[in-house]
Amino acid sequence: MNAESSSPLGMAPVAPTRTGRRWVWWIIVALVVGGAAAGLFLAYQYYYNHTFNGGTVSPVEQAPNFTLTDQTGQPFSLSDTQGKWILLNYGYTSCPDVCPATLAVLGRVQDLLGEDADRVQMIFVTVDPERDTPEKMGEYVNHFGEGTIALTGTAEEIAAAAAPYGVRYARVEMPESALVYAMNHTAFVYLINPEFEWVMVYPFGITAPEMADDLQFLINQE
Repeated sequence: MNAESSSPLGMAPVAPTRTGRRWVWWIIVALVVGGAAAGLFLAYQYYYNHTFNGGTVSPVEQAPNFTLTDQTGQPFSLSDTQGKWILLNYGYTSCPDVCPATLAVLGRVQDLLGEDADRVQMIFVTVDPERDTPEKMGEYVNHFGEGTIALTGTAEEIAAAAAPYGVRYARVEMPESALVYAMNHTAFVYLINPEFEWVMVYPFGITAPEMADDLQFLINQE
């Protein structure tokens, strides 16, 4: 039997060329990559198969780091808590309403998380370093539960810690008040994941169950 008669179409079989083999490999690679991409897409869909109560940050990037002084008088960097979910907020101890309300919500979140509360770190940064000493900050946050890290510093250090998160604050004179002045400030809570990525922002007025619901969902995906 000759080569021509061995082919159903009366043609000699053709050995695959280098170009042909290259295309085969590209097809295999495309299938593998496509399968991986499909898997990632499904994982992404599953991850976001939850109605978050906060506003997601896009694109997700490394959280801005800073170093301040904690309630024990020791230097503390935000990145020291990498590996935990971080709930970061800004305020001051003389605040009459927004700050205690927010810290009360965060304290309640800890209660709702139960055993998972150890995987979340609350951090409170003052915007009033003139009055908020480390000792005063420590006493203040202890009214709202255990484990919150309270941070203060110089005016310049506070400004550097606030600006990357878009936190704005300003002194408002109150000459007729015993407080002498108040601080207007941004009242958001910022969520940072264990990889130290800033992923979400919660507005003032968020409830403890809403925040705890998001955190419980995220913790369960780890």
